[in-house]
Amino acid sequence: MHVTQQSLLDVLGEKDARLVIPIYQRAYSWTRRQCEELWRDMGHAAQAKRRHFVGTLLLIPEDGERGNHRLAIIDGQQRLTTLTILIAALADYLRAHGNALPGQTAESLANTYLLTQGDTPTCKLALSPKDDETLQAIVLGMPLPPSPSARVMDNLAFFRGRMDARDFDATTLWDGMGKLFAITAQVDDGDQAQSIFEGLNSKGYPLTVADLVRNYLLLTESHAEQTRLYDEYWQPMEELFAPDPGSLRLDNAIKGWLSVRFPRTR
Repeated sequence: MHVTQQSLLDVLGEKDARLVIPIYQRAYSWTRRQCEELWRDMGHAAQAKRRHFVGTLLLIPEDGERGNHRLAIIDGQQRLTTLTILIAALADYLRAHGNALPGQTAESLANTYLLTQGDTPTCKLALSPKDDETLQAIVLGMPLPPSPSARVMDNLAFFRGRMDARDFDATTLWDGMGKLFAITAQVDDGDQAQSIFEGLNSKGYPLTVADLVRNYLLLTESHAEQTRLYDEYWQPMEELFAPDPGSLRLDNAIKGWLSVRFPRTR
């Protein structure tokens, strides 16, 4: 395990990196409450001129694609996704207000923190299937999918609303964003990452039975096999209970099946 201390902007801005949410991970789940907390943390950090610790990131290096090296995010999806949404909102704000941020333009933000470089730029952060189409559309300026991710869109609207306020200062926000830092651990052993994943819960979102089952079944498989198993089995099972924010219906169904199938097992 290789452990370093990094700012979140440095993680997102790593050159030639593609940050990928493995298919076995749950969907993006932060609500407006967590976004408000993050917004306050950045404001306090900028005002106090002091760095703010946001927890631990757990990454696994994977085989690269088109000149980019892949980093699978085992823990840290919520923070990195929210920061990506925030940067996309800030880039839109700069476009609308004449790039009113010293040292940064909308294009430099996008090229450094939002997009991979190459013949066909794509979003640097790849989310789970239900969220990825929406984030890609936002970052690339394309039409939204027919059923966009509610959490991604709600949090984007929250940040845009804060930036529309009269007292909003882009320089203060950018300063606060730069002061967010984490302890980043890169793990080469997938089995070790699985045990760490099950024990991590940095922002109070306990893993459900559905999360643990999906993780156990998919994590140690190759990326191609994870995708096949997810597409053929897990996603159709999820769709049986849709709409199901947070997979609560699916979680209850798995608990019910386990209690019937294994009545004597605690």
